[in-house]
Amino acid sequence: MAGGRKTRERPNILITGTPGTGKTTTAAALAEATNLRRINVGDLVKQKNLHDGWDDEFDFIFEDAKELLYNHIHGIVKSPVLVCDELEDLMEEGGNIVDHHSCDFFPERWFDHVVVLQTDNTVLYDRLTKRGYTGKKLSNNIECEIFQVLLEEAKESYKEDIVVALRSDCIDDINNNVSTLTDWVGFPAASESSAGENPFTPKGYLMRYWKKQITNDLPKPEFLLEKASPLSASQYAVFSKLVDQNTMSTQLPDFCSKANLFYFPDLKIG
Repeated sequence: MAGGRKTRERPNILITGTPGTGKTTTAAALAEATNLRRINVGDLVKQKNLHDGWDDEFDFIFEDAKELLYNHIHGIVKSPVLVCDELEDLMEEGGNIVDHHSCDFFPERWFDHVVVLQTDNTVLYDRLTKRGYTGKKLSNNIECEIFQVLLEEAKESYKEDIVVALRSDCIDDINNNVSTLTDWVGFPAASESSAGENPFTPKGYLMRYWKKQITNDLPKPEFLLEKASPLSASQYAVFSKLVDQNTMSTQLPDFCSKANLFYFPDLKIG
């Protein structure tokens, strides 16, 4: 859409991609790392009742028939006017990460960076079937990824110099993407924590908080620092989602390795 971007103190970032490419996990991790506000448009539509019902075949929400934007590929019906009106003030303020599987109805002026996540078709198929996707809903989303529909949509809707496509096949990809995006938006790097300390771990957050809030010259609490998790923001978000889905057991060795925990695969209890 037309309209120039305004200079903001804090950027607005759009994270888009086919369902199952890791948008929500990436957006949550990036929000935690940068302290930007995360907005999941799908959740917003449900919370604000910006729809008129539910379609069983495609599993999507209906909205005002006079304002429908029917996205056949993603299986969702959107009301651009209602959604954009709801978000306008927040987007003008800046400092937002918007998470949605479509991008062509947002005003171009809203975003400073547009991220399109892409996933290997086999990996995506497995993710979507685990979510319960079947029939047209499953096949349409896989075809969308094969033909890179979202990337083309982003390039047609925004200036190409703010659009980037990132691979999102595994936990390491998400971790690397969050680091890349944090650098891309110009978020302060390791200088805000101790020398050589990853600024996006809980330990990094604790040290920044201590530096900002504690004005005396007392030493930092080594006991608390030692207890802080070594997981990065993106790793924490990914593993938390696995716990919520009751599938942590499939990634337990990787979790223990990244969390610096011992793992005994042959140990039998009881």
